[in-house]
Amino acid sequence: MIKTLLFISLLMVSHATLAVKSLPQKLDEYFSQLYQADMPGASVLIAKGDKIILHKAYGLADVEHQIPLTTDMHFRIASLTKQITSSAILKLHQDGLINVNDPVTKYLPDYNTHGHTITLEHLATNRSGIPDYTLVEGFIRGRDIMPTNIDKLIAEFSAKPLDFPPNEREAYSSSNFIVLAKVIETITGKSYEDYLKAAFFDELGMKDTAYGRLEKIMPGRVSGYEVKDGELINAPYISMTAPHAAGALRSTTMDMYRWQRGLLGGKVFEPKKLQRAWSQQILNDGYDSTYGYGWFIGELSGHRTLSHAGGISGFVSYSALLPAEDIHVIILSNFINPNMSELFHYTAQVIKMVLGEPISPAQRSAHKSLLTTMPGEYDYGGGMTSIISRKGDDLFMTLPWSDKAYPLYYADENRVYFDGTWSTLKLLPKENFRGDMVLERWNGERTFLKRK
Repeated sequence: MIKTLLFISLLMVSHATLAVKSLPQKLDEYFSQLYQADMPGASVLIAKGDKIILHKAYGLADVEHQIPLTTDMHFRIASLTKQITSSAILKLHQDGLINVNDPVTKYLPDYNTHGHTITLEHLATNRSGIPDYTLVEGFIRGRDIMPTNIDKLIAEFSAKPLDFPPNEREAYSSSNFIVLAKVIETITGKSYEDYLKAAFFDELGMKDTAYGRLEKIMPGRVSGYEVKDGELINAPYISMTAPHAAGALRSTTMDMYRWQRGLLGGKVFEPKKLQRAWSQQILNDGYDSTYGYGWFIGELSGHRTLSHAGGISGFVSYSALLPAEDIHVIILSNFINPNMSELFHYTAQVIKMVLGEPISPAQRSAHKSLLTTMPGEYDYGGGMTSIISRKGDDLFMTLPWSDKAYPLYYADENRVYFDGTWSTLKLLPKENFRGDMVLERWNGERTFLKRK
């Protein structure tokens, strides 16, 4: 009888073990829910070290012709281009052709710095104060459809005063990378795309990565899509000369994996230079910077992260790297829709799955001290406001673009998690001039809010 019961118990354990889903299966199911088979989709690569856990494409490459996506197709990677542009500057520094501590005027004497000293490193790390040309009135959905060049792009912003003195703070600006491209071309005597091909793409075997020129025949090119008034549309046209070194490259998930592995393996530049690329700097306002050479520097539950998002007409992308754990997440999508604006949330959950940790924080009520101090109306910037309200022992937040009240959960005595994500809200001391509260995302991005 005992032997029979033991056999039945072992049989039950065996069936239970078989029923447990493997990590690749869990990840596959996760992305299958995000991307429908009959809609534009994404190519996804998840890896730990040299072991690829998941490499799969979801959805359609061409909706009109019902062509499925495959992993060897290439996408516009948008602002993931910035890490490659910045790395080119650091490689030129390693090769002794430039010094990143030098002022940009040493290499571009006619560049207007408005009386300030702007170094190459200020540019590569978004600390220059140069205004973002993509925010200049009439550029997006206007002048970006016309063919242009580096000099014309620089003319879009160089005459405008700086938003702040160099290193006063950091602010994301695509203009920085246009100036860096001009430096690359001036120093090497090569075009931006030719230098990248010789310095990186050929060396790393990135055969499917190139400047995304629309006139060039490129087998495997994916079509981009957006949603307008609830309807799927073809992505609006832009000239790929407009994003240039800030966002004009095309690539595949495998090539971007080769890029990240090349960085960790010392194939792009020596370890000391990589450490510099991923280092935080002390800003004049007292905060640590969170933007390295084309990477946001963050932390997810004690794990250091390097990551970046990209968005351009018809395409969104996200790449993340945990250097200590050698974990890689690369998502390239040909579909801009409201859900996909939250790719960094999905990426965090994927990383947590690979780490074997809970994908969302525990849903506990905020610390009791915050129930009275945190509620209020906050200026989100740009004339938008958010409201934090209390209902019983719980806190909720409404965002400027939604009437929904999102729950806020306990992170520690001073912070709350936003709606089950790994983004936190923290009240700041009254003497802090940046704001009264800071929204900190796991990837290092920060938004300061002022109480109204």
